[in-house]
Amino acid sequence: MITASGTRLPNAFIYLLDHINTLFIDECKNCSIIAGPVQTSLFVRKCTNCNILASCQQYRMRDCNSVTTFLACTSAPIIESSSELKFAPYQLSYPELKVSSSPGCMYFKCYI
Repeated sequence: MITASGTRLPNAFIYLLDHINTLFIDECKNCSIIAGPVQTSLFVRKCTNCNILASCQQYRMRDCNSVTTFLACTSAPIIESSSELKFAPYQLSYPELKVSSSPGCMYFKCYI
């Protein structure tokens, strides 16, 4: 489990390109977060003016404003109490991507 908290890193670029089981992104402001495949759930809470690139099995967002998400997900995103959101297809590639991905984590349905 990894937690990226923006309260200590405002205006940051965060790269998480390793094995990630579960990812929590909380209270980020003016951040760009780029994550390799998240094997289970990705939670985004209380974020403002952020960009997120990630693939996951479940994407949950709550209490966010002005967030752009580049997403590949095996289920429909769950969004609560959020506004001014933009979604686009996941477009991330790096040499270790296939090595760091778990089996079955690379095939996603597009819900956008």
